[in-house]
Amino acid sequence: MHRRDILLGSLGLALSGTASASANAQQAGQKRFALILANQTYEKNPLPNIDNDAALMGRTLKSLGFTVVSLMNGTRSTMRTKLKELKDNLAANPGGIGFVYYSGHGVQVDGENYLVPVNNGALTSEADVKEDCLSLSYVLEMSKGTQAKAYITVLDACRDNPFLGQKGDGNKGLAVVGRTLDASTLVAFAASPGETASATLGGANSIYTSELVKQLQTPNLSLQEVFQSTRSAVRTKSSNKQRPREDNGLEEQLFLNGRGVAGANPNPGVEAPAGSVATSIRLELTGVPTGAKVTVDGKQMSGTVFTDDIVEKTKSLEVAVVATGYKPYVHTVVIPRGGSVNHAVVLEATTKPANRLTTYPNLQSYVERLCTIPAGQFNMGTVYGEKNERPVHQVTLTSYRLGATPVTIALWKEYCVATGLKLIALPDWGSQVDHPIVGVSWTDIMGIDGKGGFCAWASDIAGIRISLPTEAQFEYAACGGKDGVKYPWGDVHDRSKLCCSGRYAGDAKKPAPVNRSSNFFINAYGLSDMSGNVWQWCADWYGPYQVNPQMDPMGPLTSPENKRCMRGGSWFNSSKDWFRCAYRQREKPDFRFFNLGFRLAAGS
Repeated sequence: MHRRDILLGSLGLALSGTASASANAQQAGQKRFALILANQTYEKNPLPNIDNDAALMGRTLKSLGFTVVSLMNGTRSTMRTKLKELKDNLAANPGGIGFVYYSGHGVQVDGENYLVPVNNGALTSEADVKEDCLSLSYVLEMSKGTQAKAYITVLDACRDNPFLGQKGDGNKGLAVVGRTLDASTLVAFAASPGETASATLGGANSIYTSELVKQLQTPNLSLQEVFQSTRSAVRTKSSNKQRPREDNGLEEQLFLNGRGVAGANPNPGVEAPAGSVATSIRLELTGVPTGAKVTVDGKQMSGTVFTDDIVEKTKSLEVAVVATGYKPYVHTVVIPRGGSVNHAVVLEATTKPANRLTTYPNLQSYVERLCTIPAGQFNMGTVYGEKNERPVHQVTLTSYRLGATPVTIALWKEYCVATGLKLIALPDWGSQVDHPIVGVSWTDIMGIDGKGGFCAWASDIAGIRISLPTEAQFEYAACGGKDGVKYPWGDVHDRSKLCCSGRYAGDAKKPAPVNRSSNFFINAYGLSDMSGNVWQWCADWYGPYQVNPQMDPMGPLTSPENKRCMRGGSWFNSSKDWFRCAYRQREKPDFRFFNLGFRLAAGS
């Protein structure tokens, strides 16, 4: 999974929305010009999804009345040429709007941000970056002398420095804009300076660009509100791991997509005087089936119209609709102060296919034996363990289910037969079907970019989302409801309660069956082999813990070491520390070994 960082430099202004955007702009004599720069096929470290981001932003800008020019896979020279053409268009049309969107790699050197051209094979030093890359300062200078009403720059760039030898914190992420911003300029970052941002969360587009486009397409939001709503949505979707921020030089409220609300300002580019806009809002839902349960911000409605009389600023409302025969519907509707919005609820019908689990008895048995882990709060990590188990931090988990045992060879064989996958070479001790499957990689289990893999197959058959547990879920479940306990059974290591070695290199010879009479412990949640027998993959990328309390954490968005987490210890290990509930290990996603397996998790 690639990590990308999105720096957004944006100058905003009144862009009328959708079909009326262009007409309103033309009436005001305002021209709009956009340049899309998208670098994907790098000589070193090519990136995924860049073309998707560029296409999405291009379509959005066209809908807002922009004349869009695109350059894919540009060099420093070709990018400069297109930027000069944009400057010429703005200079020939005073009062116009310029919009530059860049998606690709980016680095910072000495506090300056640089856009990286695709011919990046020779970048080995900071001097190379300054000489061969395009500085953000150059991009922003294109607005000088043009009398542009606004100049919007959006940069979607790689956070971690993938080219230079130094990998310290000084090279991580992009820097704040080291210049004074004028009254027509706003520069927005998809993540806080020096931090990393995500390219995707399982989708075809970067999380920041996806949310920014949604807000740009929302009518009657000021530019400041567009970025405020985007910031809030990104923080929520990333579990507060990605924290956007803006450097704002704007001195007046400017609108990107219309201002068609009660008390609207006749001058659509400028905020109306205080008190001239109504403070109430109105939301009307259409397409809601009879008998459906409708809630707005968690409050159940008796009808399909929601109003609020006192609203000081733009309000985001979460609409939830539950109706028999349809999948649950949840959507966020943004309503500006004084606004009225009609929102069409589009429900997706549910189908009840025949129970396919009966065709796969091993999967059926495993799913039926998933143990319910109650919601709760615990202190994750330890003060007495390895350095990577610190700091101890508070974690709150909603209820979930976890496999009673690791996945067996029998279940893995069932998967291979069903999908035509070649069975992995089993260890020398043979293929006893009740032994845990070993020698499978994280990628074998979870697939690549969310596609393929054991869990995708199991989810499809079972009709529920099946995955690997997160590190937090594994540790919490291993403790069996006893916060801070060292081992699943207590604070004292007891070799009689697990399958492990008395000395390194495995005098236990091999793993044990998942159901056995000796060296066996079942905790209060009904789980066995949470310590010993086989190491078990977790869903998370490996990285340091955060200090702040977390809710259902999913781990970092990527790993500097490109490694996934493992828990539990194995039959091959002897050190008692490795069997502690809080102990962590990691390996690359394609790693396979004869003492490494997994168990499954599912929602409540």
